[in-house]
Amino acid sequence: MSGLIGAIVGQTPESLPLHQVNLLVTLATNVKTWLNFQSLLKFYVPFRSTVLSYMCKLVDTELRTVAARNMAGIHSSTCNIFMFTVYSID
Repeated sequence: MSGLIGAIVGQTPESLPLHQVNLLVTLATNVKTWLNFQSLLKFYVPFRSTVLSYMCKLVDTELRTVAARNMAGIHSSTCNIFMFTVYSID
């Protein structure tokens, strides 16, 4: 995950196209399914904030593309599933 963060950190949409970031996000999402809760907080949340800072640099017309909307949907639902789930024991 640190390699994926290093690939995106400091990049702009001109230096790293959106479709390549979408590929990295898809890869990280597949890795995320194998992480437990503590590892998710330690490794995936920093990646999520790095991608969101990259997306803040996108122009409005790029944010309206399907790839950008899919990335935003993946990231907004990623940690919400784990953080807002109420566990009950019978």
